Amino acid sequence: MKSMTGYGKGSASAGGFELTIEVKTVNGRFLEVNNRIPKAFASFDPVVRGRLAKRISRGSADIYYSCRNALGNTDLTVDESLALRYKQAAATLAGLGIVDDLTASVLLRLPDVVRSDEAEISDEVKEELVVTALDRAIDALIEARSREGTVLARDLREILDGISERVDAIARRVPEVRAEYEARLRERIRAALDAIPVDEARLANEIALYVDRADVNEEIQRLRSHLSAFGELLESEAPTGRKMDFLTQEMLREANTLGSKSSDLTLVNLVLEIKNEIEKLKEQSRNAE
Repeated sequence: MKSMTGYGKGSASAGGFELTIEVKTVNGRFLEVNNRIPKAFASFDPVVRGRLAKRISRGSADIYYSCRNALGNTDLTVDESLALRYKQAAATLAGLGIVDDLTASVLLRLPDVVRSDEAEISDEVKEELVVTALDRAIDALIEARSREGTVLARDLREILDGISERVDAIARRVPEVRAEYEARLRERIRAALDAIPVDEARLANEIALYVDRADVNEEIQRLRSHLSAFGELLESEAPTGRKMDFLTQEMLREANTLGSKSSDLTLVNLVLEIKNEIEKLKEQSRNAE
């Protein structure tokens, strides 16, 4: 299984340019892509989203880009008209008593005063850069999500084992509860009727009615089935998050029914512990893809 949390980085060089793409993903109910693609590569936005969607099914993804002119052939153009307007504005402010500290260094940092004119990148080069860098970033991302998934699967397995142990304890306790109930019922009837003989058939019928109302074998079997199915998902390479969410809901349903049928304090406490562990399982499994 894979986690929805991960980070991947990939770079590619072509036509004298180097493009680096970083992809970061966190938990998300569906696949949500925040593609911070530069204007020069904006036409490839559908390509990026499509290639990511083929590899990732769930999670909130942020994609970052950094493009460098490896040849260093960048021209700088000064907008002299804009620079003069900034200078005039500074002079106006100085007339109001505001210190004029406008220097060339300050002007260089003002918007649009200096423009860098990168060499043109052909569409073919752009596509090669984007596709290669993106695929490498996604490969690294999936590897990271797999590592996180291994750790997550181990934690989920520990919770599953804890629930299974408690379900087994309930299964062992149920016959004891039945025997204790039968013994108490017999004693109460004898005490109430004193010397009158006990109607064994009626007593057996009362016990049968109780057992029918309090029988939890079906709930135990369904819980075990859900736990087994959840365990199989931990070994799967396919997306499992939604199936895990469904199974935890079904587990809680069975646990609630178990609790409503249990009057024995030991059983009630075990059911409460199971419900608490299922909530942990539900919370942790939300990290799974």
